[in-house]
Amino acid sequence: MLGNEITPESVVFNLGINAGLNAVVGKINQSKANPNDDILTNNPVEQYTKKLMDFSYQEISEMTIEEIEPLVPSDWELTKHNPYYHVYDNNGKKRFRFDPPDSHTPYYHMHAYDEQENLVDLDGNRVKKSSPDGHIKSNYLGGQPDE
Repeated sequence: MLGNEITPESVVFNLGINAGLNAVVGKINQSKANPNDDILTNNPVEQYTKKLMDFSYQEISEMTIEEIEPLVPSDWELTKHNPYYHVYDNNGKKRFRFDPPDSHTPYYHMHAYDEQENLVDLDGNRVKKSSPDGHIKSNYLGGQPDE
């Protein structure tokens, strides 16, 4: 009888399906017991997903905007004003600014800011707004004009 045969593969498959369903049902029952644990808003996968601030400024400077965008936390905001991009934290503070070359900085670059919106260098040290160390070469558009 086609489809009704019990094979080792079908047993393993069904055990996997049952384990997955039991995990989901268990999580739902747990959230009912603990109303502060809403499985729709407390996504366990998000806890283990790297976010933008988990990367060093050097790593961020080497990313494209397409790589940066999914790393922006859900309560932060990425604004796009091609070719300018700004990232604001959940308090509305600017944390990153991505800029094209200009008269002072002849390459694509980013500005990184701390929680108080102070300009920082690659190591996270505060620098003056006019400091070249605060103009970090960035490949946010996929490279540099001369590349």
